[in-house]
Amino acid sequence: MDSNKKKPNTIQEYIDSQEPIKREYLYQIKTILQEVLKDAQKRISWGMPTFCKDRNIIHFAATKTHIGLYPGPKAIEIFEKICF
Repeated sequence: MDSNKKKPNTIQEYIDSQEPIKREYLYQIKTILQEVLKDAQKRISWGMPTFCKDRNIIHFAATKTHIGLYPGPKAIEIFEKICF
């Protein structure tokens, strides 16, 4: 994100501020997380889209060269139950 741009207040604003190719992947990640973490709150934390419930569960973000996914211990527990 260009440093001259306004900082996003919502996940939607964050995604909309990204390049089109990145937006597509960010929407996919957001959709999956919404399906799995139905009760989680959504916010921007540490400048990244974040799903939380009492504490941060998982963050995701676009960088210049990749899209990062930053799970906390709770996210690993949740996805381990679903995937394995």
